[in-house]
Amino acid sequence: MTLLLKGYAFTYLYVFFLIGFIGLLQKVVKLSTETSRKLIHIMLSFTWMFLYTFFWKSWQILIVPITFIIINWFSYKTKLFKMIERDTPEENHKGTIYFAIAITLLMACALIFPKTIMSTGIATFCLCFGDGFAAMFGSLFKKRIWIRKCKSVQGSLFCILGASIGIIIFSIMTGFSIPWYLITLLSVTTALLELVGNGYDNFSIVAGIYCLSSLLL
Repeated sequence: MTLLLKGYAFTYLYVFFLIGFIGLLQKVVKLSTETSRKLIHIMLSFTWMFLYTFFWKSWQILIVPITFIIINWFSYKTKLFKMIERDTPEENHKGTIYFAIAITLLMACALIFPKTIMSTGIATFCLCFGDGFAAMFGSLFKKRIWIRKCKSVQGSLFCILGASIGIIIFSIMTGFSIPWYLITLLSVTTALLELVGNGYDNFSIVAGIYCLSSLLL
């Protein structure tokens, strides 16, 4: 019980500290809303480590992501956390809500298929780093080669880079060895799955990478 309580405390403290720190940084350094969103998106990957360390093999591994489905929905409606909500209703899709739902589904899959727990981590880090790098660095180019609306070649290349970095960090933190050619394959697959727009890439990336890494690893 003590371990679970520590898990809840550390996980919630980490997430709310992250949101507060990025919100402060946004005001001091004048970060754009999109940059703030993606910095939080990238750093949220490490919540998987909290879930795995403190809650793995307990059904309570679902509680934290379910909580953030509710919190993110409330923020989407009220703009409680302005640093993660886009300015206009047209741009502010439900991506943050979809993210929490996707992580919940991943953890549910791990409970049903325990041998795939590492695949849930790979999928989480690919999503957070790949999608985060694509948006943050792809948008730095004034002239971009567009693949489709809001998706560019430059963004896809940074998505591959970000996903690769995410997998390597995951591998170092967990001691789970992943061959370089599989890192490349998973990273390129992440970039292809990221081309799905309107926040649905949260589902396409985690589903695709979870299934692929489960089969290959």
